[in-house]
This record gives sequence, structure tokens and C-alpha cells, in this order.
Amino acid sequence: MIDRYTSLEIESIWSNETRWDLWLKIERLACEGWEKLKKIPKGTAMSIREVKVSDLDSYKMEVLENEVKHEFLAFLTRLNELTKPEHNRFFHRGLTSSDVLDTAFAFQLREAGRVIRGVVMDVI
Repeated sequence: MIDRYTSLEIESIWSNETRWDLWLKIERLACEGWEKLKKIPKGTAMSIREVKVSDLDSYKMEVLENEVKHEFLAFLTRLNELTKPEHNRFFHRGLTSSDVLDTAFAFQLREAGRVIRGVVMDVI
């Protein structure tokens, strides 16, 4: 984004940190559903819940993305590094990368629309 054309609120919505936070939440929610169905071990979702966006580390994520040539594969690789090995194989179960990316993107679009609508309504 070009700084002079965006607000801090819009910039925040489209930041890597916001996107990664959404990905973490989506993966955790999927694991919670699988846990309720007793298809994956209890505690798998908690393993993700314990990861903070700052733990992902922008530099490490950039290195991984350059290495694997896929932003979401870099995320899953880093998530596996930060969580309990006995839970890693259950992450992303039943999901495609697009499921997570598109869900997060839809949320970001909604939030950006909310901000833009507020600005427009203030002008009218």
C-alpha cells in the first residue's frame, strides 16, 4: 500500500500480521471442530491457540516463503515449528489452502468495507 493514500486502520486490516492472525484462528477453529468429532487428539486446537502472531516472526516467514515459494505453505511450516510435534499432522485437516486464504480474505474485505462505509457516511 502507498502510505499517503491509506489510513492506519486500512493498513492494519491488510497487514501480514492481521492475515496470519486470521489464518491461525481459522486453523484453530477447524481443529476444534475435528476434536468435537473425536477425529483428532484433544489439545490440537490448544496447540495452535498458544501460538501468537509475533511468534511467527516476519523475517522467518519471509525466508520460508522464499524457500517454499508458497505463502501458506510457509505459514504451515512455521506453525509446525512452533507447536507440539504430536499435533502437527492434524493441522489443516480437510482444508485446502484456498479455504483458509479465501475465508481470511473475505473477513478482510468486510472489515475494509466497514471502514470505507464509515468514512463515506461521515462525508454525506
